[in-house]
Amino acid sequence: MANETLHQSDRLALLQRREELFRALLELSQRQFAEKETREWDWLLERKQECIDELVQLDELENQWTELHALEFSPEELKIVENLESLLKRIRESEEAFETNMNHEKQLLSKEMNQLRQQVNYSTGMKNTAPGRTKKVF
Repeated sequence: MANETLHQSDRLALLQRREELFRALLELSQRQFAEKETREWDWLLERKQECIDELVQLDELENQWTELHALEFSPEELKIVENLESLLKRIRESEEAFETNMNHEKQLLSKEMNQLRQQVNYSTGMKNTAPGRTKKVF
């Protein structure tokens, strides 16, 4: 479609493809919660980036279409646009929830590391960095 002239009916196809990509992004965003292995996150991030790259291409095609055809949305297109807005809101909420979850896990991990560091320092004895005597804790 990128190499051909855009026709009036192409906007519906562009909107439908955008809807498919939004659904894929929502699924990937929600799948982040289920994946415990960080190796799987690489695949998820790559797939999300592929969707975003295609959405950028769709934006360019839609801009070209708008330049050629200044038409109002049909009822079917309006329904898809409303659904796109809903999907985008759900994607944003899912991403924000995942970010909040990751920040919480990061704080817990940091707290655990500090506790382990204190335990290691206690068991090996703390050294006084000032010249002179070394303080040992038993």
